Amino acid sequence: MSLSSAGASSRYWLAPHVHACSAGNQVILLDLRRDKYLGIGAPASFALAPHIEGWAETLPVDRPDTSPDNETSSLLTQMVEMGMLTRDVGKGKTARPAEVDYPKATLIDGYTEVRSAIRSKDAFRFAAASLTARALLRWRSLEYLADRFESGRSCKSAFDSDSARRCVAKFLRLRPLAFTAQDACLFDSLALKLFLSKYGFFPRWVFGVATGPFTAHCWLQQGGTVFNDTPEHVRKYTPIMVL
Repeated sequence: MSLSSAGASSRYWLAPHVHACSAGNQVILLDLRRDKYLGIGAPASFALAPHIEGWAETLPVDRPDTSPDNETSSLLTQMVEMGMLTRDVGKGKTARPAEVDYPKATLIDGYTEVRSAIRSKDAFRFAAASLTARALLRWRSLEYLADRFESGRSCKSAFDSDSARRCVAKFLRLRPLAFTAQDACLFDSLALKLFLSKYGFFPRWVFGVATGPFTAHCWLQQGGTVFNDTPEHVRKYTPIMVL
């Protein structure tokens, strides 16, 4: 397939399991089905903009010389063959980047001083959340988790930060019994998300990327409040997926 044969007006959409953002003067793609990240440099990214719906909103700031049409056509073909793009609007989505509030507060500062008694039901909920998180990450794909939490509940009522802080403090005090703070952020965030759901809190699960070198990270956040990290740290990452 070439751009001339397909027609200059041919449009593509991202597959539902693919997410995009701009970081480090390139477009980063997260392919949940393959559990992999892919970086597309600025020249190719700008050349793709006329063909992928919403792609222009993910472009890097600096515009370089664009790629020749034959390279653009080849890249589009590869992305379609990999299942990352579709020409069926009913099966795809726009490439607009994820949106999340600017992080400016955290619930983890001074958690050891938060007065919140740990009862037997808290310990049980913590154990259940940790075991469930282990099982989900071992036996289920990231695509499955994204589908599950994208269609899950969200907090409709006003956010009670004091109550949320007490719940997070319980989780952090119980955490050394099952795992350490050095465990992967994916497991830590999933376990905390499952734990908080038992208390009526449903923060967003934010996935972000940074370049130079490339790193990926995730955390929980509601509004501008980060649950299990610091604002200063998560600001280093560009959100690529928010569940």
